[in-house]
Amino acid sequence: ADNRFISGAAGREFNNSGTFTKSVGTGITSINAPFNNTGTVNVQTGTLRLQGGGTSSGAASGSISGSAILEYSGGTHTLGASSSVTGAGTVRFISGTVTITGTYDFTGDSQVIGGTVAFNSAATLTTLNLSGGILTGAGDLNVTGLFTWDGGTSTMSGTGTTTANGGMSLNATTTITMNLGRQLVIPVGQTATWT
Repeated sequence: ADNRFISGAAGREFNNSGTFTKSVGTGITSINAPFNNTGTVNVQTGTLRLQGGGTSSGAASGSISGSAILEYSGGTHTLGASSSVTGAGTVRFISGTVTITGTYDFTGDSQVIGGTVAFNSAATLTTLNLSGGILTGAGDLNVTGLFTWDGGTSTMSGTGTTTANGGMSLNATTTITMNLGRQLVIPVGQTATWT
């Protein structure tokens, strides 16, 4: 069901080494304690909001299905080299810092709305919506569908390359910043439209 898991004291953590599944409720289930995952996380319905940071060497494999949402919304999250994020729903980066060095091969929608997300390994995204915050890291991003850079004040940085293989849409009212060596590539045959 939709509710909150609240840490009542400093140093309390939620450690998952088995399978954690959100399977009922179309609203938001929030965990504000550090959430450390060495197992599997499944989000089958509604939103799983992680607010307290944590580490992951496990999988959210095939787990974010359909209209389900995995949301990083505060704290410092470290997704290690053996972690994986896959599925067909939505991954939403709202606030805090998320560092990804594992597999990110996501067929749903990836949204960077706030905070900082650092892709330090190569990643494949079907769609990318950048409307705020900072997208950074040394990893190359392959966006196979539309890359939308829209609204808010947002930045792309780091040393990797972002390739818009499905074209790109930019909003003329947006403050767009790209720095620290990151390259943006619009391949032959694709179009970037500034509206």
